[in-house]
Amino acid sequence: MQDRTPRTMGFLFHRNATFMALLFGYAAYYFCRQNYSLAYLPMKLDPTLHFDEISYGTIASIGTLCYAVGKFTTGGIADLRGGRFSFLFGLFVSALACICFGFGKHFYFFLIFWCIGRFVQSMGWSGLVNIMTHWFPRSSYGTAMGVMSLNYQFGGVIATFLAGFLISYGFGWRALFIIPGLVLIGFGLLLFPFIKASPESLGFDAIVHPQAHSTTVKKQNYLKSLFVVFEDRSFFLICFLSFVLTFLRECFNLWVPVLFSEYGSSISVAAMKSAIFPALGCLGTIFAGWVSDRFFHTRRTPIMALMLLCLVVFLGLFSQIRTVSVWLNTSPQVLSVFFIGMIGFFLLGPYSMVGGVLAMDFGGKKSAGTASGVLDGIGYVGASVAGLGVAKLVQFKSWSYLFIIMSGLAFFCFLICCLSWNKKHSSTK
Repeated sequence: MQDRTPRTMGFLFHRNATFMALLFGYAAYYFCRQNYSLAYLPMKLDPTLHFDEISYGTIASIGTLCYAVGKFTTGGIADLRGGRFSFLFGLFVSALACICFGFGKHFYFFLIFWCIGRFVQSMGWSGLVNIMTHWFPRSSYGTAMGVMSLNYQFGGVIATFLAGFLISYGFGWRALFIIPGLVLIGFGLLLFPFIKASPESLGFDAIVHPQAHSTTVKKQNYLKSLFVVFEDRSFFLICFLSFVLTFLRECFNLWVPVLFSEYGSSISVAAMKSAIFPALGCLGTIFAGWVSDRFFHTRRTPIMALMLLCLVVFLGLFSQIRTVSVWLNTSPQVLSVFFIGMIGFFLLGPYSMVGGVLAMDFGGKKSAGTASGVLDGIGYVGASVAGLGVAKLVQFKSWSYLFIIMSGLAFFCFLICCLSWNKKHSSTK
């Protein structure tokens, strides 16, 4: 019989409220992140800015590198100061930096404020992961984080549609930064009262709700947290997966609007079409988390391997999209939307597991924020190449050449997952 005592019902209310606040709060982060890729074409058309692919790629790469540095240096803050502080601080400061960006006129002004925003945004995910480990048992990490990881997928979708809406109604590129920044501040103020760091902060404990495993966890310093996550040698392989998968994800986040414009779409239509990547990624994220819990008994790498193999196929097909479109007697415009959607599904599922549920598995309650920070930090070092590196590669080679390289990288990740097929990553620290 289900427990309906007032304290248990109170626990469930606060857990669900915290979960939903984190879900929508981190999705709102993307209003001040996804907007940059969608502002590129309008900024390029502004004759006063002299903004080109190299300028765009340079700001994107350095900003992503700052995000990576932030992951390494702020990941432990969530474990020391609490996930709630980390999450909310990153939200409000990044919103202010985004608004400032919208008032800029020169390259270095843009670079400084984009880097500030990206640095503090690094605090959001590690704070979220830290909070999640306190509210959910290990047996449901995959499902809980699978659903939670929807936030950056549908956050990207909503941010994309907002930018497309603003562009289609004649708003300039500055509105793509000022309005999302104000929206993010509004979300932060609305959700602030509902985010709770842990059951213990509200007086709940394991006796009241034993299935939550919410016993008091003693905080530890950053070096001890690092030791917890690195004592399992397979963590190094997961770091490599994070490096490659984050690079691939950032390539699409940054360049999908440009890709669609290459096939003849207008600026506003290219922005709208870009939503297919995170939209299908939502389904892939839920699928990966649920299957790992339901059919593989919390083993994460089998479903990652299967999805990565499919990713290899679709990346390879995209590299030959004009030839494939002739075979199928359809236009490259239509086929590109389908391929981007499938790539989103099969890429973002495995990606979401690396920075989310695997960070929780390796770090446990004491070190989840640190594990998440390390994995994301290494990942975004790789992603820093997606801006300037891709701009130069496409400039001197072609888009097809880029997709062939990405297909090879995805295949290498598939092989790594196969090597650890039967491995369970589970920290009890």
